[in-house]
Amino acid sequence: MARQLRTDFEGAWHHVMNRGRRKEMIFPNSEDRLDFLRLLGVVHDRYDIEIHAHALMGNHYHLLVRTPSGGLSRAMKHVDGVFAQRFNRRYELDGPLFRDRFRAKLVDSDNYLGVVSRYIHRNPIALVGEENLASYEWSSYYDFLQQPSTRPAWLFDGALRIAGVKTAAQLKKHTLGQSPRTFDPDDFPRVIGDADFVNAALARTKVDGQTVGHLRAGVVRPTVAEIGQAVSKVFSDERDHRLVWIGLCQEVGGLTLRAIADQFGYSSPQSAGNATHRFRKRTECQQWALQVEKVRKGLQGRMVDERCRRVMDET
Repeated sequence: MARQLRTDFEGAWHHVMNRGRRKEMIFPNSEDRLDFLRLLGVVHDRYDIEIHAHALMGNHYHLLVRTPSGGLSRAMKHVDGVFAQRFNRRYELDGPLFRDRFRAKLVDSDNYLGVVSRYIHRNPIALVGEENLASYEWSSYYDFLQQPSTRPAWLFDGALRIAGVKTAAQLKKHTLGQSPRTFDPDDFPRVIGDADFVNAALARTKVDGQTVGHLRAGVVRPTVAEIGQAVSKVFSDERDHRLVWIGLCQEVGGLTLRAIADQFGYSSPQSAGNATHRFRKRTECQQWALQVEKVRKGLQGRMVDERCRRVMDET
């Protein structure tokens, strides 16, 4: 049976979840949970993924994710894959940890973000009870009740703000008070939202059916050569040129680390990953980052022009 296509695009919201094989434990202790949260930080940095709510249970997890640049499948494949490898090494096991690839449901940002956030934040009640929910530290509910300065850099409060929740008191009322809307994620097979949003999302997926299921619909990416040419117009230094070229091949070109290693002559994807990490560190320099942004905007402009051309060709 063919796998269902992922519906992912720039700025999309997703309710993401996965469960242990045969409902077995995936978070036996705190170190496992810490490891999973660290991986969320890694994919935030590497794939531009925002986490807006999370709950780590014993045998499953829930996430509310926004994808500013798309790329949900790559990010979650990294999280689940690396976590499973480390889990098996830690407990001297082998074989699959999860029952399957992760599940993701597209969420209507206008009406349902608050509903999904509430569902995720209430999930640990099954473990600790409602009276102890605020002290369950493996949920973003706990993090949002703390000072903003103590939150992880990858945790965002945008979904709560869209839902009108801006203070700790409002969060407690939103999570523990009477909800005007009930929610069961199994009632929404692929898309969570009102009828118009669901129909629009499924129509987008039908277009995706002509492409690879895990890629975003309608995205026109520049080639490696086109990225290199754009970089050369701004960066004349050979080392800077190569570093920006590599970094934008991942960010804008969508290349995997293995593809970057093959393209640029690195011995392994890990070596290519070190290069992309150096690129991101260099962008902490404001002047250098402004030059990179100039290249990035030029490439994005070309992508928009190409996307418009394709639409005109199809009409």
